[in-house]
Amino acid sequence: NFLFLFQVPLRMNSYQKSFLSSFNSETSALLASLLFDQKDYSSLPLSEASSLGALYFLSSSGFYFSLLLKGVEKGLTHFISERKSKITSLLIGSLFLILTPSKLGVWRVLLSRLFILLLGKDYHPLLPSTLSGLILILFDPLSPLRDGFLLGEGLSIFSKLGYLYLSSLE
Repeated sequence: NFLFLFQVPLRMNSYQKSFLSSFNSETSALLASLLFDQKDYSSLPLSEASSLGALYFLSSSGFYFSLLLKGVEKGLTHFISERKSKITSLLIGSLFLILTPSKLGVWRVLLSRLFILLLGKDYHPLLPSTLSGLILILFDPLSPLRDGFLLGEGLSIFSKLGYLYLSSLE
Protein backbone atom coordinates (compact mmCIF):
# COMPACT_ATOMS: atom_id res chain seq x y z
CA ASN A 1 0.00 0.00 0.00
CA PHE A 2 1.40 3.38 -1.07
CA LEU A 3 0.03 5.25 1.95
CA PHE A 4 1.93 2.93 4.28
CA LEU A 5 5.19 4.61 3.24
CA PHE A 6 3.96 7.93 4.62
CA GLN A 7 2.60 6.41 7.81
CA VAL A 8 5.87 4.67 8.70
CA PRO A 9 8.73 6.71 7.21
CA LEU A 10 12.26 5.35 7.09
CA ARG A 11 14.24 7.06 9.85
CA MET A 12 17.92 6.67 9.12
CA ASN A 13 19.24 8.69 12.09
CA SER A 14 18.38 6.00 14.60
CA TYR A 15 20.20 3.38 12.52
CA GLN A 16 23.21 5.66 12.13
CA LYS A 17 23.36 6.36 15.88
CA SER A 18 23.08 2.69 16.80
CA PHE A 19 25.81 1.79 14.28
CA LEU A 20 28.17 4.53 15.51
CA SER A 21 27.55 3.80 19.19
CA SER A 22 29.59 0.58 18.98
CA PHE A 23 32.82 2.55 18.30
CA ASN A 24 34.92 4.85 20.46
CA SER A 25 34.46 8.62 20.05
CA GLU A 26 37.34 9.21 17.59
CA THR A 27 36.44 6.27 15.37
CA SER A 28 32.77 7.19 15.54
CA ALA A 29 33.53 10.76 14.46
CA LEU A 30 35.64 9.55 11.53
CA LEU A 31 33.03 7.02 10.39
CA ALA A 32 30.22 9.58 10.71
CA SER A 33 32.21 11.99 8.60
CA LEU A 34 33.15 9.51 5.89
CA LEU A 35 29.96 7.47 5.69
CA PHE A 36 27.20 9.88 6.66
CA ASP A 37 28.68 13.31 5.87
CA GLN A 38 28.39 14.42 9.52
CA LYS A 39 31.41 16.35 10.70
CA ASP A 40 32.28 16.81 14.37
CA TYR A 41 35.25 19.17 14.31
CA SER A 42 35.80 18.82 18.05
CA SER A 43 37.31 15.40 17.34
CA LEU A 44 41.11 15.62 17.06
CA PRO A 45 41.56 13.50 13.89
CA LEU A 46 38.80 15.41 12.10
CA SER A 47 40.15 18.81 13.09
CA GLU A 48 43.64 17.84 11.90
CA ALA A 49 42.33 16.38 8.63
CA SER A 50 40.18 19.47 8.12
CA SER A 51 43.12 21.81 8.64
CA LEU A 52 45.06 19.89 5.99
CA GLY A 53 42.15 19.94 3.54
CA ALA A 54 42.30 16.15 3.33
CA LEU A 55 38.84 15.68 4.79
CA TYR A 56 37.21 17.76 2.10
CA PHE A 57 39.17 16.06 -0.65
CA LEU A 58 38.32 12.53 0.52
CA SER A 59 34.71 13.37 1.24
CA SER A 60 33.81 15.13 -1.98
CA SER A 61 35.80 13.10 -4.50
CA GLY A 62 34.41 9.68 -3.63
CA PHE A 63 37.94 8.35 -3.15
CA TYR A 64 37.23 6.72 0.23
CA PHE A 65 33.97 5.29 -1.12
CA SER A 66 35.79 3.71 -4.04
CA LEU A 67 38.35 2.18 -1.66
CA LEU A 68 35.55 0.86 0.55
CA LEU A 69 33.81 -0.84 -2.37
CA LYS A 70 37.11 -2.21 -3.68
CA GLY A 71 37.81 -3.69 -0.24
CA VAL A 72 34.35 -5.25 -0.06
CA GLU A 73 34.81 -6.66 -3.55
CA LYS A 74 38.23 -8.14 -2.77
CA GLY A 75 36.94 -9.61 0.48
CA LEU A 76 33.99 -11.24 -1.26
CA THR A 77 36.16 -12.86 -3.95
CA HIS A 78 37.32 -15.34 -1.29
CA PHE A 79 33.75 -16.67 -1.04
CA ILE A 80 32.08 -16.02 -4.41
CA SER A 81 33.12 -15.45 -8.01
CA GLU A 82 34.65 -12.17 -9.18
CA ARG A 83 31.57 -11.13 -11.15
CA LYS A 84 29.23 -11.87 -8.24
CA SER A 85 31.50 -9.94 -5.87
CA LYS A 86 31.37 -6.93 -8.21
CA ILE A 87 27.57 -7.12 -8.33
CA THR A 88 27.35 -7.48 -4.54
CA SER A 89 29.69 -4.54 -3.91
CA LEU A 90 27.63 -2.47 -6.35
CA LEU A 91 24.44 -3.36 -4.46
CA ILE A 92 26.05 -2.57 -1.12
CA GLY A 93 27.34 0.70 -2.53
CA SER A 94 23.91 1.64 -3.83
CA LEU A 95 22.66 1.60 -0.24
CA PHE A 96 24.85 4.65 0.37
CA LEU A 97 22.72 6.58 -2.12
CA ILE A 98 19.92 6.45 0.45
CA LEU A 99 22.20 8.08 3.03
CA THR A 100 23.93 10.62 0.78
CA PRO A 101 21.94 11.10 -2.44
CA SER A 102 23.46 14.49 -3.24
CA LYS A 103 27.13 13.42 -3.20
CA LEU A 104 28.52 13.35 -6.72
CA GLY A 105 31.42 11.15 -5.62
CA VAL A 106 29.06 8.32 -4.69
CA TRP A 107 27.21 8.59 -7.99
CA ARG A 108 30.46 8.73 -9.96
CA VAL A 109 31.93 5.67 -8.27
CA LEU A 110 28.73 3.63 -8.64
CA LEU A 111 28.32 4.58 -12.31
CA SER A 112 31.96 3.75 -13.05
CA ARG A 113 31.61 0.37 -11.32
CA LEU A 114 28.39 -0.30 -13.21
CA PHE A 115 30.12 0.41 -16.52
CA ILE A 116 33.06 -1.81 -15.54
CA LEU A 117 30.58 -4.59 -14.81
CA LEU A 118 28.68 -4.10 -18.07
CA LEU A 119 31.75 -3.71 -20.29
CA GLY A 120 33.39 -6.93 -19.12
CA LYS A 121 37.15 -7.25 -19.49
CA ASP A 122 37.88 -5.72 -22.89
CA TYR A 123 37.62 -1.93 -22.59
CA HIS A 124 39.89 1.11 -22.48
CA PRO A 125 40.73 2.04 -18.84
CA LEU A 126 39.46 5.61 -19.31
CA LEU A 127 36.05 4.54 -20.64
CA PRO A 128 34.18 3.90 -17.33
CA SER A 129 35.34 7.21 -15.82
CA THR A 130 34.50 9.13 -18.96
CA LEU A 131 31.07 7.55 -19.34
CA SER A 132 30.20 8.19 -15.69
CA GLY A 133 31.23 11.83 -16.09
CA LEU A 134 29.10 12.20 -19.22
CA ILE A 135 26.07 10.64 -17.50
CA LEU A 136 26.45 13.04 -14.57
CA ILE A 137 26.67 15.98 -16.98
CA LEU A 138 23.57 14.78 -18.85
CA PHE A 139 21.51 14.66 -15.66
CA ASP A 140 22.96 17.87 -14.21
CA PRO A 141 24.68 20.18 -16.72
CA LEU A 142 26.07 22.27 -13.85
CA SER A 143 27.79 19.29 -12.18
CA PRO A 144 31.23 20.12 -13.70
CA LEU A 145 31.14 23.31 -11.64
CA ARG A 146 30.93 21.36 -8.36
CA ASP A 147 34.09 20.41 -6.49
CA GLY A 148 33.01 16.79 -6.09
CA PHE A 149 32.84 16.35 -9.84
CA LEU A 150 36.16 18.04 -10.55
CA LEU A 151 38.05 16.25 -7.81
CA GLY A 152 36.51 12.84 -8.48
CA GLU A 153 36.75 12.85 -12.25
CA GLY A 154 40.16 14.50 -12.20
CA LEU A 155 41.58 11.99 -9.74
CA SER A 156 40.04 9.07 -11.59
CA ILE A 157 41.25 10.12 -15.03
CA PHE A 158 44.68 11.14 -13.70
CA SER A 159 45.16 7.76 -11.99
CA LYS A 160 44.11 5.90 -15.15
CA LEU A 161 46.51 7.97 -17.28
CA GLY A 162 49.28 7.23 -14.79
CA TYR A 163 48.45 3.53 -14.99
CA LEU A 164 48.56 3.64 -18.80
CA TYR A 165 51.89 5.44 -18.76
CA LEU A 166 53.47 3.06 -16.26
CA SER A 167 52.18 -0.01 -18.07
CA SER A 168 53.67 1.29 -21.34
CA LEU A 169 57.13 1.38 -19.71
CA GLU A 170 57.19 -2.38 -19.20
